[in-house]
Amino acid sequence: MMMKTIRSKSLSRFSPACTRTRLLLCLITAIFVVSGAAGDLCSSEVVTGKSSWFSTEACTEPHKKIYTKDCLTASGRSLYVLEKEKRLFAASWAHPFGTKVRVTNIKNSRSVVVAIVDRGPSKNLNRVIDLGKDAFRTIADARSGIIDVRVEVLP
Repeated sequence: MMMKTIRSKSLSRFSPACTRTRLLLCLITAIFVVSGAAGDLCSSEVVTGKSSWFSTEACTEPHKKIYTKDCLTASGRSLYVLEKEKRLFAASWAHPFGTKVRVTNIKNSRSVVVAIVDRGPSKNLNRVIDLGKDAFRTIADARSGIIDVRVEVLP
């Protein structure tokens, strides 16, 4: 009597080594997520450094006092709309768009929660984050220009 081997159609197209590799990757991913390590990578990030502010004032044509029609952030949102709606926002290279961060002025301990909507500041300026002008005014006088801050990623 001859026995037939029954193989699942979904696994038959993969070699046994490939199937083991896929199962191992699934197991590692499950352990990583269940252990909470994935959340800890972002939620515990705290950085200190310098911050400044930006606004639609930077959207003028060179040597003119005329604002350009579109002043889009790197995420595609209009800077004019963000300011008109009184949104609190920031620019950062280190955080994905939409990330909420708490920025605290080290000198006076005032803080503000902002959403990352743009890229910046320029990497050669040695700043960790640029705040929208309204957000900056919440924690410091805009005339101070650059301040020392602590940036904490929120869950």
